[in-house]
Amino acid sequence: MEFLRRLLDPPPPRPLLWFLVLINLVGAAFGYNWYAAQLSGLPAYTWIVVADSPLSVTGLAVAAFLRLRGRIRPWLELWSALAVIKYGAWAALLWLASWSTGYPIYAFDLFGLFLTHIGMVLEGLLVLRHAPPVPARQAVPVLAWFFLNDYFDYVHRLHPTILARLFAWCAATAVLLSCVLVALYFLQRKFHRPGGTTRKDVT
Repeated sequence: MEFLRRLLDPPPPRPLLWFLVLINLVGAAFGYNWYAAQLSGLPAYTWIVVADSPLSVTGLAVAAFLRLRGRIRPWLELWSALAVIKYGAWAALLWLASWSTGYPIYAFDLFGLFLTHIGMVLEGLLVLRHAPPVPARQAVPVLAWFFLNDYFDYVHRLHPTILARLFAWCAATAVLLSCVLVALYFLQRKFHRPGGTTRKDVT
C-alpha cells in the first residue's frame, strides 16, 4: 500500500519517471520496427498518423524526461497520457476481438503485444493523474488530434494492419475511445490533486 501511495501521490517519484523514459524508449524502438514494413510503402508525411502506438510512447518518454529536467509541458503530458491509453486499449481490444473470431493465440502475441498494451493503458492513467490540468483552449487541439487520426485511419485507410473482417469494429472502437478520452480530460480536470510543481516549472 505504501508503494502505491508513493506512485499516486504528487509529485511522481524520480525513479518512476526514469523508468517511464527507458521503458517507453524501448517500446518505441520495437514499435517503429514493427511498423517498418507498412511505413516503407507509404509517403513519409503519412507516418505520423500510422505508427500510433510507438508515437504515443515516444511522446510519453519525452514528457517524462522534460519533467525530470523541471520543464513540464502540460499539453504534452495530456496528449501522451491520453494517446497511450487510447492506443493501448485499442490494440488490446483488437487482440481480444481477433482471438474471438478464431485467430490463433501465440505466446508472443499474448505476452509481447497484448500485455504490453495493457501496460500502456496503466501508465497513461498514472501520468494523467500527475499531469497538470490543461486549459480548454489548449486541450481542444489535443483532443481533436485523436478524431483527426481516426479520420485518416479509417477514411483514408492508414490504419495499422488488421483483419479485414474487423474493419468496421476497429473503426467504431477507435472513435468510441476518442470520445472516452474527452471524458477522461474533464474527469482529470475535476479531480486533479495539485502538488509537486511550481509555476516556473510549467511551460
